[in-house]
Amino acid sequence: MISLKNKVALITGASRGIGKETALLFARAGANVVVDYYKNEKEAEKVVDRARKYRVKAFSFQADVGSYNDLRKLFDFTMGKFKRIDILVNNAGIWEYAKINEIKPTELRRTLKVNLEGVFHLTQMVSAVMIKQKSGNIINISSTAGQRGEPFQLPLCCLQRGDHQFNQVLGSRIGSIQYQGQLRCPGMGGYQYEPKTFERREGRDFESYPDEKSGPT
Repeated sequence: MISLKNKVALITGASRGIGKETALLFARAGANVVVDYYKNEKEAEKVVDRARKYRVKAFSFQADVGSYNDLRKLFDFTMGKFKRIDILVNNAGIWEYAKINEIKPTELRRTLKVNLEGVFHLTQMVSAVMIKQKSGNIINISSTAGQRGEPFQLPLCCLQRGDHQFNQVLGSRIGSIQYQGQLRCPGMGGYQYEPKTFERREGRDFESYPDEKSGPT
């Protein structure tokens, strides 16, 4: 395993799933970690406790990635603790499983704020630090939905495609200062979902909605 000793990693959505395992992997490699969570403080503290067993500094912080003010507080908290950020993992994300005519305006706006605006704002804050440090690594966890059409996932597909383009442009803009941007697109098996995510899916057959099958039109 590579050494991340004394590096500082900030991971959003790190109380479970990919974010949790990423935080623990970095801690095992010697990095100090900040575990962002939205609702589940208990699970976030479990991640922190496990990370500290690797003799690193670890803290949890509650922040809604869809809120600019919360992201600013998360950023300020991390800088206050460590004075630097070496690794940012934009992992937090949401999606609503629904046909296009079932998606509510509030759901669309919420998905936009968390999945795209949140990534933009936090990356903007952290990249300024990395430019001063002349080094840094930003990892954006996206989705295969940004690479191809997926049934019942129209907002996610559009926004994740935006994430992909954002990552490409970001790398070309600040690549000269040793910034390393990475995009990771795990399949559905890589995530943990809220039980309500699939409420609209139950009892449905994709064949009933040929207009929303995956694939080119």
